[in-house]
Amino acid sequence: MRRWMFEQRLGTLMGEWYDVRLKEPEKMITVKGTIDALVDRLPFIEEKWRMEYTILNYGHAVLNAQSDHAIRHYYEMLPKLYKFTERQLYFASFFKGTEAFSQGKLLQALKHYKEALRLLKYVPRVVEEGEIYFKIACVYYKIGAYHTANRFLHRALFIYSGERGYPERVDACKLLFSLIRRKPNPKWQWGCASL
Repeated sequence: MRRWMFEQRLGTLMGEWYDVRLKEPEKMITVKGTIDALVDRLPFIEEKWRMEYTILNYGHAVLNAQSDHAIRHYYEMLPKLYKFTERQLYFASFFKGTEAFSQGKLLQALKHYKEALRLLKYVPRVVEEGEIYFKIACVYYKIGAYHTANRFLHRALFIYSGERGYPERVDACKLLFSLIRRKPNPKWQWGCASL
């Protein structure tokens, strides 16, 4: 197979990995295995594919809760890849936010997610907008900013509901809505007394 055919296949598979991570997470490992096998067959990887592959590896390690060593390895490689496209920066920021959230570093996660939100215009997938809104809503929920979480969650649900094939994401939004509704708001409990 010619080099350009390998690279075209690699690009297609990487796009598929980004799709299945949201739609069918159980397929993510299979697609990643196919990508790894293809990369192993390439004697040399151009810089743009190497950067994309590093971001994908980092995201895969974070999303699959791999060892801290594996996550650190890919995370430390990110700054060395200095010619990121805005799209790649979006995914790097998104995965950094996901890692920070899983470690309980909520303000750091929010910072990374907001950076990803700023770069969202460079990512053509509409569902990515829903995903970043959902992640930001989760952070705000965890820090107790329920009203703000609710706003971002409404945006995420609107997007997920308009796309086909994301029933788990719609259900996750509804679950978070129910959790937000259960949290007592002191201003609602005491009426105008706190004003």
